[in-house]
Amino acid sequence: MAEHLGDWLRASPDAYCKRSSLNREGLFRWQRSYTSAEIDRLVAVKKPVGQVVSIQVLSRGVSGRVKVVRVVGTEGELLVQREWPIRKLLGTLRSGMFEVEVELDDDQMPVAFHFIGGGWGHGVGLCQIGAVGRAEHGFDYREILSHYYNGAQVFGLYGNLLKPPSPDPSPDPAQSEEIDGVNNQVTGDGGDQAPRPLK
Repeated sequence: MAEHLGDWLRASPDAYCKRSSLNREGLFRWQRSYTSAEIDRLVAVKKPVGQVVSIQVLSRGVSGRVKVVRVVGTEGELLVQREWPIRKLLGTLRSGMFEVEVELDDDQMPVAFHFIGGGWGHGVGLCQIGAVGRAEHGFDYREILSHYYNGAQVFGLYGNLLKPPSPDPSPDPAQSEEIDGVNNQVTGDGGDQAPRPLK
């Protein structure tokens, strides 16, 4: 994917995170620009390298997210590893799935750095906005979880496989109590019995 990342970021595939009612401008696809002076200040917090002349992505994970970045300055270099430290260094970018474009002046020195990216977060596990989009388009929780966690099975807390919900999921009022406005299921005698298995 890394070799096609730029095309994918500039495209607008019909993904469920894009189709979700929770999607907003700047979540599914985003851009952030900094002047050269702003980048110099951000990098200097970690290590002064003079004027930043390039930001090079040296390694990406399978999803295209950055793993290693080299910042080259007029007075030194900085190597940053792992997605979160990289995002934090660069002004807390929304995700590590980005490309960098450098705007140069007539002397071929940077005047601005433009980050073109996709997504929001670390890219591991479930996309919350995408999960909502799938639910809004008729997928149930098992289908949603199996999409994000390939091969996983849903189990009840005590090892019972979850079964489809019963037609009448309302609890028996005699088996419930209300605490601080929250209806909590109880075992009936208030003793040390295990909670009932999920249906």
